[in-house]
Amino acid sequence: MYTPSSGAVSGYFRAKFKNSEYTNYLPIAIEEADMINALEGLTTIGKVAVTRNAATNGYSWSVTFLTNVGDQ
Repeated sequence: MYTPSSGAVSGYFRAKFKNSEYTNYLPIAIEEADMINALEGLTTIGKVAVTRNAATNGYSWSVTFLTNVGDQ
């Protein structure tokens, strides 16, 4: 991950959960709805709620699992 001299974080990341495949590369500043779509696209995740909060030099994320994979 590249950190510019201003201290702000930029770039991309990938996510996975419980031996799933990885998501596509996601931008650091991804919107909540796009993060939900990316996570729900993984085979090991059902429905989720996501909250993005401003944090020092970036964002913090809270993910709530609303269903089990078998409950879809």
